[in-house]
Amino acid sequence: LHNISSLVYWAMEEHHAALLHLRKAYDLVRGEDFIYRRCVTTANIGVVLMNMGEFELALPMFREAWKIRQSLSESGISKLSYLANLISCLLDMDRAEESLQYAHLLKEVVEEKPVLCLATALHTLCESYCMNGNITLAQWCLEKQLETALPESNGHSEAYSKLNYALVLEAQNNDNEPMSVGKELLSTDSTPLFAKRTAARMLSRVCHRKGQFSDSRKWKQFASECGREKILTELVISPIREYRSITPSSPLTDQELTCLSLSAKGQTSTDIALKLGIKPRTVNFHFSKVLRKLNAMNRQEAIAKAVAGNLLKEF
Repeated sequence: LHNISSLVYWAMEEHHAALLHLRKAYDLVRGEDFIYRRCVTTANIGVVLMNMGEFELALPMFREAWKIRQSLSESGISKLSYLANLISCLLDMDRAEESLQYAHLLKEVVEEKPVLCLATALHTLCESYCMNGNITLAQWCLEKQLETALPESNGHSEAYSKLNYALVLEAQNNDNEPMSVGKELLSTDSTPLFAKRTAARMLSRVCHRKGQFSDSRKWKQFASECGREKILTELVISPIREYRSITPSSPLTDQELTCLSLSAKGQTSTDIALKLGIKPRTVNFHFSKVLRKLNAMNRQEAIAKAVAGNLLKEF
């Protein structure tokens, strides 16, 4: 019943209500007897979180769903959507190189079962290949999409075809037409949310190459916030954040945790070095390892992830 309710709200684009029901469904299917349903529910939670712009929370859900999917026999459950979700989330997080390993797996699925060539999956593949400089495979995706396109009342297939064409041109260093297509898609109400994010990221890159740095930042910000409703989102996802603690790629040492904790209290590398009796460059070395383990861009993001993952108990 919770899954059915979530699908109804999802279809109405009421993502917060959908997520509330999916959370309840997830609690009910955590036993081994419900592994198929847990796989589907976990993936659906990831999709809703991604629609809400919560990529850091969506990614572990997609990874969990894919891990479960790999343990299942075919039983009618397609690999295509699970791989496409993973790739799309990684691309939203600017982790294009990491997405490539899943892109190759998705391409195999598309080749094996062409009837399952959904527009979103081929678009995801195309973007991953473009971002990794593989224009030949990106063009293959575009051709396959044009071959398998179905007439749709909502125009999603057409939007993805246009976007893939623009991505291929961008990968060939043709900036003018991708900029025109990107702006057209963003000004069209029927453009799906995922396509809008991709278009905004593409515009950000094109503007940066043209030296239009202010516009580049604007489009990058638009892509990161597209679909996000911050206040209501925070109320809905906070229980999920508590449950899905952020786990480092390898455990933080006591010294690394101490440095992170002191930094969270506003202390600089020099302050921390004086307090711990070590050199500032040693503190910076510890932070370089912390950033890598938590996959963070800077100390502020590392602190936020550590707090969300309950690694810093005093916060």
